[in-house]
Amino acid sequence: MSSFTTYSARSATRPARGRRGPEPTVQLNTRVSQDVRSLVDEVVETTGQTLRDVVENALRETYVK
Repeated sequence: MSSFTTYSARSATRPARGRRGPEPTVQLNTRVSQDVRSLVDEVVETTGQTLRDVVENALRETYVK
């Protein structure tokens, strides 16, 4: 029996009782135009944020009221 077959979805989304693990994430595979990617790269370079932070912050600032 491989470890894959014993892997549970619950263990992937919640840390064991009493432990704090990393925030659950989902893979977001999407294509963007070259000008948008260049803009994101520029923001990453000038702010020191990660690509993920740039995208998450932009969405939150735009859509979370």
